[in-house]
Amino acid sequence: MSEKAFVRRASGLVRTLGWWDSFGIGFAQVVLGVGMVFVYFAVPSTLPHASIPGGLLILLVVLLPILIVYTQLAFAMPRSGGDYVYNSRILHPAIGFMTNWLAVFVVVLNLPMFADMVITWPLPSLLTDLGYGQAAAMFSDLTVRFILDSILMFIVTLMLIIPLKTYAKIQTVLVLFALVSPFVMLGAISVGHDAFVSMWNAASPVSYDAILSSAKDAGFVAPAIDVTQTAMSAILFGFYLFTVGPVHIAGELKDVKKSIFGGVLGAVMLSWLVFFIGAIVYMNTLGFDFANALIFLGPKSPVNPPLLNSIIGLVYHNPLLSAVIDLSLMAGAFVVITTSMLIISRWIFAWAFDRIAPMKLAEVHKKYHTPHITILILWIVGELLLLVVLYTGVVGSILNAALGLAIFFIPGLVSGTIFPYRKKQLFENSPEFTKKKIGGLPVITICGAISTIGMIVILAVVLANPSLGFPLTPMSAAFMIGYWFLGLVIYLIAYAYRKSQGIDISAAFREIPPE
Repeated sequence: MSEKAFVRRASGLVRTLGWWDSFGIGFAQVVLGVGMVFVYFAVPSTLPHASIPGGLLILLVVLLPILIVYTQLAFAMPRSGGDYVYNSRILHPAIGFMTNWLAVFVVVLNLPMFADMVITWPLPSLLTDLGYGQAAAMFSDLTVRFILDSILMFIVTLMLIIPLKTYAKIQTVLVLFALVSPFVMLGAISVGHDAFVSMWNAASPVSYDAILSSAKDAGFVAPAIDVTQTAMSAILFGFYLFTVGPVHIAGELKDVKKSIFGGVLGAVMLSWLVFFIGAIVYMNTLGFDFANALIFLGPKSPVNPPLLNSIIGLVYHNPLLSAVIDLSLMAGAFVVITTSMLIISRWIFAWAFDRIAPMKLAEVHKKYHTPHITILILWIVGELLLLVVLYTGVVGSILNAALGLAIFFIPGLVSGTIFPYRKKQLFENSPEFTKKKIGGLPVITICGAISTIGMIVILAVVLANPSLGFPLTPMSAAFMIGYWFLGLVIYLIAYAYRKSQGIDISAAFREIPPE
């Protein structure tokens, strides 16, 4: 290894996380409980002719190959930095940095947005359930929200500066709480259709049949299942399930194989299964026409918006049950903030270790072995973005998550596709799972090609349907693409600056970063 290829001969990060910690990171990034609450409402409200279970089955065609490709890449290059490491070593350093540069912008928004979600949604709902509805009203004030959001982000910052092993214990508690809401909500709607109708009629001021009649009188026509809308609905679930969080902290996993399997394939596929079963139970219990009629009625519905937890709250009218769900949703939203900051800090650490970013950002705390300077900077960035999120509408105008998702995943999937040929020796020295073949063709190439085509199709669908998911506008498209190309400018500046110091940073990209 070249003396000047990396900042130092050892990363300074410590392999302290096990398979359960990896599972927690993977599960947290899916946000299963929050996803069940919103997607079962978002799909029929956006695509009323879609079959939610059908959309989830179609999603598997792209999702499973993505998970396999990233698992195989993590086995071959088990270093913190994830796709940045893969793309910079297999494709080109500039592509690796550009893609990751954009990913940081998209993911760092999780800090202020999910902090504010905790403060403005499950927390006020929890207080209302406990009989403190008047106190809950204060969370509509922007100043109160800014203060409380800032406190949450500062707590997260401290959690990630302390030893990772200690953080993992806190994460375990949060993940266990977050696991409660999906299964409690699933259990609550597993009463059967007839029982639900009876419970609705007993609790609602408008009977079940009256909801259907009112909607029809207002022009509602019961939607028929449409294959095209069903296929398009897969994209909405992709916002939650297209996640490979543990590969980005692979340099801190003790048993990489077991941990990556548990955190990527295990956590994401378990979440997919709960989404799928939940969708079938939800539609069978409520009735397809009734679920769509509630959405159609809007403010005239007894539950507006008809989110899953709100429907459960109405029919059960049990403050304790609602409070348990709210607490779990809070934990789920909060752990998104912690895992997002964890992942971003390792991306930036990897940049600095390759000398693209200032070397100070690759510094680790002598006692805690965490990149404390990078984490503190992320906290400051999060605070600045919080001001933007709360007091302006800029983020909604420039961000398009669907476009960002495609730009993020396509280079990584292409890397997986060509890995056996572009880095033949590294491929041959990889663990057996990475080297598996079908008919003489590497599985990673097959899965990479399938998922790359799938992501391109998703991108094409989003471009053809700008209102799907986050609205795609000329401004948001120009910003996202422009921000991606800004990464190229930064890379070239870093390359030229290091060259003026007598350092050829391209040497780093001919090797896997040291542990």
